[in-house]
Amino acid sequence: MQQTVIAISSAIGAMGVLGVFWQCFWSKSSFRLALKSLESDHERSRREKAIDLLCHWDSTLTDNSAAARKFAESLTFEQSKCLYAQEPFSVDSKHYGLFLGALPPALAKVRKAEQKYDGEKIDVSERESSEIRWSVITYLNSLETILSAARHNVADKDMIYEQFVYLISPEKGHYLLADFRKAAGGARTYPSTEEFATELKEKAEETVPGKGPVA
Repeated sequence: MQQTVIAISSAIGAMGVLGVFWQCFWSKSSFRLALKSLESDHERSRREKAIDLLCHWDSTLTDNSAAARKFAESLTFEQSKCLYAQEPFSVDSKHYGLFLGALPPALAKVRKAEQKYDGEKIDVSERESSEIRWSVITYLNSLETILSAARHNVADKDMIYEQFVYLISPEKGHYLLADFRKAAGGARTYPSTEEFATELKEKAEETVPGKGPVA
């Protein structure tokens, strides 16, 4: 009888051990599934954030901001320093079209009526310099916000990269307003843009693969 009791006790003990083992196994499996689900949710939210940021970016782009960026890209570092300081400077007349496009419509209309250039150089006034500077800084600040989200893993970096790779053009010598950013303080003022521009420069001619489905 005593042996039977011992056997039953041993069996119950063994079942208890198995139960604890199974509970631990199930808990670990549940944790892994929960972790995988959390990672998928985080990845999805990062992609959604990237889409939201890019949609907002598209909604803020104007012909004026695009022309201001292109005009600023055409400047030398010394001219960029004048632009950042809102000082008058001169540029080659071949940039006259971009120059007019970078100005607010009312100011561009006045400038066209005055025709203030001698065929070789355009004299950019202090007011015109100030207006173009504002457009360029607004453009860069918006871009910095998006690239900062990518840099800090808030938004999907690959998706952001795909949309902004066009801003780097080694053939044209365009490196995301590099001279103007340098005049503005470089990495101290636009850290995310500075970091991302370096990466974009290195990958300018690479094809970025599409994103896979979220689990």
